[in-house]
Amino acid sequence: MLKNILKFSLVFILVVGICIMTACDKGDNTKTMKLSAGASSGKAQKGREYEIIWSDEVFTQNATEQNAMLVSCASILSTASFSSFSVLEDLRELGFSKNAKFSYGENRDDTKVGLVISSKKIEDFTLVAVIIRGTVQKEWYSNFDVGYSDEHAGFSSCCDFVMKKLADYLVNYSMRKDNLKFFVTGYSRGGAVANLVSKELIDKYEKENIFSYTFATPNTTKSEDFADKKYSGIFNFVNPNDIVTRLPQESWGYKKYGTTINLSDTESEKEIEDFLFLCNELAPTVEDYYSKKYKVAENELTLYNYMMTFAKMLCDEDLEENAEILVNSLNSDFAPLTKFFIGNVSAEDLLNGNFENSQVVSAHSSESYLTFVDNYNSSLLTSNS
Repeated sequence: MLKNILKFSLVFILVVGICIMTACDKGDNTKTMKLSAGASSGKAQKGREYEIIWSDEVFTQNATEQNAMLVSCASILSTASFSSFSVLEDLRELGFSKNAKFSYGENRDDTKVGLVISSKKIEDFTLVAVIIRGTVQKEWYSNFDVGYSDEHAGFSSCCDFVMKKLADYLVNYSMRKDNLKFFVTGYSRGGAVANLVSKELIDKYEKENIFSYTFATPNTTKSEDFADKKYSGIFNFVNPNDIVTRLPQESWGYKKYGTTINLSDTESEKEIEDFLFLCNELAPTVEDYYSKKYKVAENELTLYNYMMTFAKMLCDEDLEENAEILVNSLNSDFAPLTKFFIGNVSAEDLLNGNFENSQVVSAHSSESYLTFVDNYNSSLLTSNS
């Protein structure tokens, strides 16, 4: 009996010791860090602080498998990117250096996108972070420019811009292709561009080296390769009631590269499906989007012209004139779309180009996505425990 107790005790001590050593091997470098997100564009101040658990060792693991630590970190970095100050502070906190930022000036070009590139050495490889900003100012125009090729024209031109700046960065810092990994993220417009950039990087550097997490991501491509398994590690997180993530519409053939993950179990609301149905009625094809006209008071507008009315208002351009077009559209074929877009917006806010109370803006906001991600990660960790 005593021998058995001693044997059991020795086995127990050995097992516990092995477990502790294993935990230490995996978590020696795990630490709690504070990052910030949500600061206004360009302001030298931090936004709301978020606490995350972090370890660089996550980048030694399989890039094609979703990781809760990276979901949290990427969601914060992608939304922090509206302020170059905020995102650079976060990257420094994470140990990145050799920072470079592009297109954060006042004269923004809608064929470009706000971009921060940074890097750090981890074990025997260099990790390059590519953080792509969401829409500001005149960048709204190219968001609605779908184009006629396989990939969304506006997002594709921004992808080319990012790839050029990234290539220059790698040359400037003499980084070798054979020991590089990439951490790519973006929110909204930035998420769409990150989706295309990640596809390009996988084609060039192999899927095992690309950690890609996008949020509130619009559709980007009509390519049949969107479902190719080699792109499955591009993780696109969406709110099913965020109309932005459903555009351009699937009826035109648009999808996203990689794996799309709903951050909520709820099905999309009827208003979303009705909106998409009506868009398809008004413009069954991309060609119709640019050419099929409808009467709005004294004007004749295509669906593209109608969408550009919102773009102009979001750019504070001819507010009174464009607000009048939207009001007049309530007596046109566009009426259901206008009601969907501005249903909760007061007349005063409309005249000022303020859509913050719109249900569209609420479902798409960075704050909503950060909350969704927090809840999603909690459920993910619970299901894995």
